[in-house]
Amino acid sequence: MSEFYAPLPSQTTAFKTVFEIISHGTVAELKVVMQMEGCDPNIRNEDLKTPLMIAAENGKCDMMAVLIENGARVNLQDVFGKNFRNTHRFPKMF
Repeated sequence: MSEFYAPLPSQTTAFKTVFEIISHGTVAELKVVMQMEGCDPNIRNEDLKTPLMIAAENGKCDMMAVLIENGARVNLQDVFGKNFRNTHRFPKMF
């Protein structure tokens, strides 16, 4: 079974919200949305990037921790074969 799937209509709001929060929101907002029913920390964007990958690319360690605590899988890869550890902004603490 493939790791990628398109968001279901019920996940569309969570899909947009998680990626928007990673880019422009706060840790408190991320914690709230992670508690929403149906919110998947491993949801993918068009490049198969997960919220964890986006947080790592932006050096947001606090958000990375929240995502991992909520089940984000660290071994998933994007279309380029990279996981969250391959980003140049990856903090060495993870």
